[in-house]
Amino acid sequence: MTAVTTGSGRMAIWCAASAAFLTGLDGSVVAVSLPTISQGFGSTIGTATWVTAGYMVALSCALLPSGRLLDRCGPWRFFAWGFIGFVLASAGCGFSSSVVMLIVMRCLQGLTAGMLIVSAFAVIPRSVPEAERAGAFATLTVLASLGVSLGGPVGGILSQYASWRWIFLINLPVGLIAARQAKCFSISLQEHIQAADRPIDLISIMSSVAALGSAMIGLNRGDTWGWTSPYALGFGIFSLLAALLFLHRERLSADPLLAWDAMSAPVIRRGFIVAAVAYLYFAGLQFLFPFDLVDHRHFSSSQVGGAMLAYSLPLMGAGAVSGRMSRTLGLPWSQALAMLFVLAGSLVLAFASEQLALLGGMAGCGIGFGLFTSPNNAAVMSAAAPGDQGRVAGSFQAVVRVSIACGVVLFEALHRQLSLMLQNRYNAVAADALAFRSSYLTGAVLCLLVAVFALYFKPTEISSVQRGA
Repeated sequence: MTAVTTGSGRMAIWCAASAAFLTGLDGSVVAVSLPTISQGFGSTIGTATWVTAGYMVALSCALLPSGRLLDRCGPWRFFAWGFIGFVLASAGCGFSSSVVMLIVMRCLQGLTAGMLIVSAFAVIPRSVPEAERAGAFATLTVLASLGVSLGGPVGGILSQYASWRWIFLINLPVGLIAARQAKCFSISLQEHIQAADRPIDLISIMSSVAALGSAMIGLNRGDTWGWTSPYALGFGIFSLLAALLFLHRERLSADPLLAWDAMSAPVIRRGFIVAAVAYLYFAGLQFLFPFDLVDHRHFSSSQVGGAMLAYSLPLMGAGAVSGRMSRTLGLPWSQALAMLFVLAGSLVLAFASEQLALLGGMAGCGIGFGLFTSPNNAAVMSAAAPGDQGRVAGSFQAVVRVSIACGVVLFEALHRQLSLMLQNRYNAVAADALAFRSSYLTGAVLCLLVAVFALYFKPTEISSVQRGA
């Protein structure tokens, strides 16, 4: 399928960017409102936290099935369904009469958010010329980052001056407009649901949901329960067994959920690998920043919010120019440069004592992340065959989500264990500072590995699918 006209391409970017913004916003907007929600329903904070956790777990579970269903139904038709479902779930959240109903609606919202994320990735290569795709994905990165950044302030303002219910109801107008536009695209392109010559493997879908869902729950709640507690071990074992069943079914399936065939393309395989390692540290960084600023640097809550802008604003700015840089330098060199920015920022964070240097280190990390993400996304999705873009998008996003969850857990565990070990030789304050330094240095090593890998394993050719998409 060739790219649609320039005007339609802009509208496609708008729809995809709306999905990125809404899913990013709803992933972060609830956190500051949890105390208000808990008080309003008379529930415990522990119960209310599932309003956030349920969304993230359901989103992760939806990615692989959404990718395969999108390829069968057509990306714009599936996109419209995702927007409609997201709007209905948001309305259900806004009008929930109990905390249990709110958690259920948030899980449904997470499922439809997974549909939106996969759809946003799949429609860009079908609707935007190849030369403009990195820029289109940069728009998605900027809007997703903006949604995450605005989530806290928007949630706090609405909860204080209106009602927490409005943090969900504000999704309705944007979602309805985007759903209508996606439906118009589906009609204009005459999308049809593919004949089901091969039935969907329900066992494969159920086992993938069980594996990802239990893994995400275990990773998110393991620190609260204790990693050796029966709950954490139980979810870990169940996730492993479900994953083994899923891989067995995938091996036998004629229509698998994972993009096994696409992984034979060097561009896609390389993109998956560098994303998995890079997001591991990016997630670890976002975990380390607030604790470093509060516990080690003694920032106040308001100062932390301002300092985080030193990370998020350069990230969005770099994302906006990442496509042009990738076209100028080429993908391997642009990725290596991005990782060197994060590496330099991490070294500054590890040794900075002055506040200005600290903010500079955070800015360097933000610039690197912004430069890395969009060109890699564009390369992976452009190399996918038109009938396989949903499956590639679902597989890629599943890898990213698991990497993010593992990154938070690994860097939290690394910092905690280092701090405990160093307390045998230093006082608690010095041990904590050295633990943060060692964590940043570990991340710097990961960045160096990704930069070397990006330069050494250059994609030697772009498939004909990518050139003609």
